[in-house]
Amino acid sequence: MKKNHFLVILILIFAFSCNKNIDLNGGNTWKDSNAREFVDNIYTSLGNGGFDEQMLSSVSDETLFTYSGKGINTVNEGNATAANTGWISPNCEWGNMYKNIHSCNIALDKLGTANIPVALKDQLKGESYFLRAYFGHQLLRFYGGFIITKSAGTDINSLARSSFEDCVNFIVSDCDSA
Repeated sequence: MKKNHFLVILILIFAFSCNKNIDLNGGNTWKDSNAREFVDNIYTSLGNGGFDEQMLSSVSDETLFTYSGKGINTVNEGNATAANTGWISPNCEWGNMYKNIHSCNIALDKLGTANIPVALKDQLKGESYFLRAYFGHQLLRFYGGFIITKSAGTDINSLARSSFEDCVNFIVSDCDSA
């Protein structure tokens, strides 16, 4: 009997705590604390600042990573292929970086018309430009030229990469805007 009560309470907690529809176009999303929260959430994708159990130096002869099954040996032994890249930090996966750039684009679009104090709006826009430049730099560093697009509905797999120079100019422009 106690198990059933516990289960019902648990289901009710999950049912009422889940916000299934987040309206990024209106409502309270682009007011003071919610706008701050949206931009702060982009920071969470930075992970733990590169202090992973597997260090980038382990994917070279600089340090020795002793645990198996993490994909480090795939790289160190020269067995990496397009299908089996070995270890890649989740923060550095290109899909995650594009998702983060997309979040920055949403913030930059919506902050322009947000009903918040000008000082906060400028700060959040500066942070969004910086974060977009950071993720663009990471894309360029790990994968070469990336696709510069602000269109949310575009299938990036069907677009050609931008040139290295265009990517650098895009990143520098975002840094200047920040």
